[in-house]
Amino acid sequence: MIIPTSREEGKNLKKKYAVFEFSGRMSELKGFELKRRGELELVKVIQEDVFKCFLKGNTLQECYDICG
Repeated sequence: MIIPTSREEGKNLKKKYAVFEFSGRMSELKGFELKRRGELELVKVIQEDVFKCFLKGNTLQECYDICG
């Protein structure tokens, strides 16, 4: 499960998450542009690529390094 959050204490991004099965298939998505109609296709492609990269890391820092 990927849940974005702010690095500032007390500030969270609400109602945004992505859930993946162990196979890597996305099973649920909430609140991201990837799901919305009318958003730029570029934004959707970037989000999809970033989600796939995050699945390759075992720690938060590894995920950032892979996506970087």
